[in-house]
Amino acid sequence: MDEVVLVQQPSSGHIVRNKPHHLTCKAINAKKIRFKCNEKWLDENRYESVLGTDTNSQLPYMESSVEINRQEIDIAAHTGHFTCQCYASGATETNVVSSDPARIHVASHFSFLRFSTFLQTRQLVLNAASISNLPLFLV
Repeated sequence: MDEVVLVQQPSSGHIVRNKPHHLTCKAINAKKIRFKCNEKWLDENRYESVLGTDTNSQLPYMESSVEINRQEIDIAAHTGHFTCQCYASGATETNVVSSDPARIHVASHFSFLRFSTFLQTRQLVLNAASISNLPLFLV
């Protein structure tokens, strides 16, 4: 029996605005790759899959990818997280390998706003220090 080996796992990331996050999984000797997000199997019709031969090892591989969109993250917002894994199997369903979890978040303006507010506050303090002739190391 040929061992299934993951050579590319889905990566964690952010969804920025309405640009979806792509999850990709590649496995040597795989006959099937599936994705499971927040304990639910994704519809296999959403996957894009490619079969090929690894140029180094000359072993067959399967590579599958799926898009995760903002709506999916928003629906799962009540859980506080959105995590996906890929599962690759060989000729039989008994030879299944799972990836590490990939965490997907919606990028928010909140982080940017907090940093922007920090910079504005710091500038106000520096301006006040220069007006009152305070040494900057006290600020």
